[in-house]
Amino acid sequence: MPIERAIWVEIGFDTAEGEHEVLRLEGFAARVAQYEIDQVYSMFFLNQLYRFKRDTAIRKFHKSQR
Repeated sequence: MPIERAIWVEIGFDTAEGEHEVLRLEGFAARVAQYEIDQVYSMFFLNQLYRFKRDTAIRKFHKSQR
């Protein structure tokens, strides 16, 4: 199930020394960062799908477990 993601992101954060930094990520690194941030905020993969696609994916998973 494809999830639309930005091809680049800028992420702001504070270092251990308390300095604010901004990091620009592109491609695969940007996709991974977006996934990890979603996980921190409990935005799981299936929550981002349309209800029909989500229900279909869940049914397929349960069927494969039989």
